[in-house]
Amino acid sequence: MKGEKYKLGHKRPYWRTFNYKYPEQKQLKERIIEILENTLEKLIME
Repeated sequence: MKGEKYKLGHKRPYWRTFNYKYPEQKQLKERIIEILENTLEKLIME
């Protein structure tokens, strides 16, 4: 598989859900928006 890969979240065995579902963490939507904005900036700089 070629290309970039992004880790959006993780889940530990003793957690009930993924880390982005906890209130003190960035939400999944925020993480995706941040990744897309950074990728867009990289493309514009090329």
